Amino acid sequence: MLAGVLGLGMAVASCNKPDPLVSKSEGNIYMPQAYSTLGSLKLYLLDSPQTVIFGAAYGGLTFPAKDIKVNFKLDTDLIASYNTQYGTSYVPLPTSNYTIASYAAVIKAGTTSSTPLPITVTTKGLSFGVRYMLPITMTDASSGKIDSNLNRTWFTIDSLYVRERDVTDKGTLSVALENRNGAGSPEGSPHLVDGNLNTKYLTFNFPQPFWFQEQFPAPQVVNSYTFTSGNDSPDRDPMDWNVVGSNDGTNWDTLDVRTGENFASRIETVHYTLNNNSNKAYTYIRVNVTQRNGGAGDGLFQMSEWRLLQYY
Repeated sequence: MLAGVLGLGMAVASCNKPDPLVSKSEGNIYMPQAYSTLGSLKLYLLDSPQTVIFGAAYGGLTFPAKDIKVNFKLDTDLIASYNTQYGTSYVPLPTSNYTIASYAAVIKAGTTSSTPLPITVTTKGLSFGVRYMLPITMTDASSGKIDSNLNRTWFTIDSLYVRERDVTDKGTLSVALENRNGAGSPEGSPHLVDGNLNTKYLTFNFPQPFWFQEQFPAPQVVNSYTFTSGNDSPDRDPMDWNVVGSNDGTNWDTLDVRTGENFASRIETVHYTLNNNSNKAYTYIRVNVTQRNGGAGDGLFQMSEWRLLQYY
């Protein structure tokens, strides 16, 4: 009787044994960088090269029993169809700005990831506002099945990031027209560069020409700048202006021209980029304001802050 019970128990246990776990992606070969937005590159505008990687992976819950050789290719002709499909405007990353050492990788037996393949990218010479792309496709694998949904990575550079240092305090400010109560008044010109957004520079009877400038004791490279709007009437904001640089106070290079600018809110800081890709150093940086938001005639002009920035 006992033997019969034991036999029945063993039979029941045998019937209840779970099936081996199997993943739907078992044995699939794919590019991890093809997931979601992993192909979107965050690159800084630097003189030194930056490295990103791509490669292959083995899907599922097990490991490959033998090495898997995987090959890739770069095909920039795919960019045109991508733009058509998604309404984008990517252009190929210039060949002078990247190096791909190899298009072949190996997923070693007993592992799930291939050797990483580096892309060395230099950003010097790339333009702000231009969107770049490098489409890399996994073409074949010595075993396993290539996942057709994850076999291509659209490496994209949608914007360039910059590291900036503030050089405003290295210079001395001067203005075409001081506040009528003097530079030491609560709204005198020194408040334009005091680092405090809650103070401002205010002039009366907005003149033509009207400018403010920083003079450095030694020439400085300036790549961008910020304006912060005043605390009250938008009519007092600058609308049209140009930024110029000089090393003698007489001959000026035009670095930026803005027309029809409008601040969306009060005490709003807006960042502007200068046309100084050659990183030329200047002793003088001057802003010529040619039109206020409220017109070019007599009236008040105000600004909370002006800062000069240098890439590094």
